[in-house]
Amino acid sequence: MLVVLLLCLTATAWFGVNQRSSALVVDGVTVTSAELASELRTVSGTPVVQCYLSELYQNGFTTGAASASVSASAVAAWTGGRVEGMAIRDYVRQHYHHAPTTAELATATSAFEGELTSLAAQHSLRCPGTAAQAVAVMPAAMRTTLIESQADSMYLISHLKGTIPLTVPALKRYYNQHLSSFHETCISVALVPHAKVATFQKAVRHGMKIEASAAKYSVDPSAKHGGFYGCLTPSSSAYAAVSADVAGLPLRTWSKPFNYANGKFGLFVAVRSQGVQPFSSAASTVLSQVRNANAANASKLTSTLLYSAVVHVDPSLAVWQLTSSGPGIGPLAQPALIDVGAPTLFTATTAPTYR
Repeated sequence: MLVVLLLCLTATAWFGVNQRSSALVVDGVTVTSAELASELRTVSGTPVVQCYLSELYQNGFTTGAASASVSASAVAAWTGGRVEGMAIRDYVRQHYHHAPTTAELATATSAFEGELTSLAAQHSLRCPGTAAQAVAVMPAAMRTTLIESQADSMYLISHLKGTIPLTVPALKRYYNQHLSSFHETCISVALVPHAKVATFQKAVRHGMKIEASAAKYSVDPSAKHGGFYGCLTPSSSAYAAVSADVAGLPLRTWSKPFNYANGKFGLFVAVRSQGVQPFSSAASTVLSQVRNANAANASKLTSTLLYSAVVHVDPSLAVWQLTSSGPGIGPLAQPALIDVGAPTLFTATTAPTYR
């Protein structure tokens, strides 16, 4: 009995040490605390890496309360990404019996760097270096993990039903099937000082063309080009507002004046032309929409994989929980900072009050 007891105690101690050294376990694959700590140090402490990955993981990866610590939300965001990557990797290995080839890893590296570059440009980030430099300065193990995850994701997307290949013929088919998404409205504007609005309207009623009237009366920089402001598509943030302003307006006809700058100016809008963007000018938007559609398709499967994945997260780091959008990582709860009563000494006649 003594021997059995000693063996049990030894096994229990070993299990405890082993669990403490495992920051994350997904379907039997372990990420040690040292590995995760190294990755988080790189993400939060290397400016070029932090800059590019902040949009990819939708987290600023800022430091925590202490200078050498990482915020709870940063730990949760990074750990959540690792869980998804490991679940996808296990599915690709088990379901498709596939591991990335050298060629696929090279393609994945280019795709990963391109994605980081695109996100930085999209959010006007001024990162201290290129995406390629950010990937290059990562520790070898971290870089390998991210590139292999990219390769697994690309392989999975390419084999899912409903995925649209990123080829020119497939992109053109998508474009032709969604022409309403590529409608284009080209407009002119005239920004007329309030004192000249009546004179501007009188000149237009007497037949002055939009180019001439804009050039003579508008103070907007577009006046040098006859008022031509540009072309808007449904992906433009101003498209809906402009469409409402010019609804029912004949081509090349000025709208009623809209108050601008608290009435100091009258803003006139005219539709120069309407139509569908040619594929050549819409290609980048088509590609972006197709990538988003493919990603949405893949995210559905990823959510299913997370439901069936066996996940263990070190409870001192984050919480594996079920949210309204499915299983995911959540940061540790923080102590309340408000609604805390002033401390008082508890006595026999002063009962504690909890709020």
